[in-house]
Formats: sequence, C-alpha cells, structure tokens
Amino acid sequence: IPPARKVALAVVLRTQSLQGTDFSNPAAVLNQLNYVFPMERQNNLLFTLWYGVFDRGTWELTYASGGHPPAVLLGDRATPMQKLSTGGRVLGCDPAAAYRNESCKIAHGQRLYVFSDGAYEIAGPAGPTAQLSDLLQQLELPVAAGGSKLDDLVRWAQATRGQLALEDDMSILEVEF
Repeated sequence: IPPARKVALAVVLRTQSLQGTDFSNPAAVLNQLNYVFPMERQNNLLFTLWYGVFDRGTWELTYASGGHPPAVLLGDRATPMQKLSTGGRVLGCDPAAAYRNESCKIAHGQRLYVFSDGAYEIAGPAGPTAQLSDLLQQLELPVAAGGSKLDDLVRWAQATRGQLALEDDMSILEVEF
C-alpha cells in the first residue's frame, strides 16, 4: 500500500470514522472499508487487512481478514499454534465481497502475531524466497536468552536476505495477553 493510502486507512481506523460502522465488529469494518475504498477510485490499488477485537471480560478474540496473511496465536509448548484467518478477499476489488467474523478464546500468556507479507516473502542472495511456513517455524523457536521474539525475527529476516536492508517492509505486531 502506498504511504498516503496507509495513512488514510490508519486515520479511518484510529478515529473510527466509518459512518454507521460498529468498530467492535471486525467483519462490519472490513465490509465498510471494502465499500469506501474501491480500487477504481484508488488508482486500481487493493489492500489486505487483518482486524481483531479482544474482549477483556470474556477473554475472547473476534477477528476478520481480507487477503491478509493469517495472524498467529502462540501459547506454551503444549498448546498448538493457531493460524487465525477468515479467508476473505483482498479489499477494494469486489464490491460484493462479504467478510465474516470468527472467534477464539485467549489464555493468559498467549501471544498474538500479526504481520505483513514482507515479514516472510524474503528473497535470499542465492536461494529461494522464504515462505509463510519459514516464518511460522521461526515463531515456534524459543526466544534467545535476554532477547525478544521480535529481535529474533528481524535477525532471521536479515540472515535470510543476506544483508541488513530488506527489500520490502517488515511489519510485525506482537501482543501478549
């Protein structure tokens, strides 16, 4: 997404300025964004989004996605990794697209990772491009002593690329519950 469009989407979400939209309903937000930002009026540009709402009272996460990589929910070693996606279409390309919510229970200590495709589509200097499965393997590795998972992921991306500068943006959000 071009920077100006990222800013416009961020402002709309932060200010909750989609008229008649319940921002506690992720599918409603995606449906309205798909309507408000059609590609025909955006230089034929599309965008992806993963949107979630955490209810502190019930410890339930409700989410919807459109064309975006799945968010990943991790717990302890006994809890399997969960990929959270509703499989919705890329936003802006189909005015008839309908997005849906899914929910899951969250446990204390679990971590949620939401990331861009630039966090795993990393071309190596002489090898194949890393894939989502490669990032998922990195997420399951223990954190280096005295470090953070995010630092470990940046180091992995740089090592995969073979240099410090990456060719695409690498956006990763980590939320600990």
